[in-house]
Amino acid sequence: MHASTKQNLLISKDIIKYLQPRPFHLNLAERCLQLLDLLDKLAGETDANGGWTEKGAALYRTYFVGRSAWFSSEDTDDDFVFSFPDPSGPGKIQCPWHGKTKMRGQFRIHFEWPRPVGQKVVKVVYIGMKLTKQ
Repeated sequence: MHASTKQNLLISKDIIKYLQPRPFHLNLAERCLQLLDLLDKLAGETDANGGWTEKGAALYRTYFVGRSAWFSSEDTDDDFVFSFPDPSGPGKIQCPWHGKTKMRGQFRIHFEWPRPVGQKVVKVVYIGMKLTKQ
């Protein structure tokens, strides 16, 4: 499954510029798609008011909570502000939340979390090396 098929994710066109300098690695690509799939599922498991369904709450507890969570927020003072050209909102958004893997170095997928009220999709703004390690 390709990242573009995720119906609950809005993926920035800028991501290609972060990925182009890196050589392709199949296992890393598969891991990134796995993280994007979980994020897509989580975004799809919300009710009309933005609250979790039972399945969504379980996904959140499993993958966002705890010491070995697949997703977490940066614990630094960095702002993690990214450009996201979007006619429906501001051109820059803060995205300290990220999916992570240590495969082929420390790789991150930064996304807007929590979502603004009334926004169903999750904006994915960065896929690449850990920003604080560059």
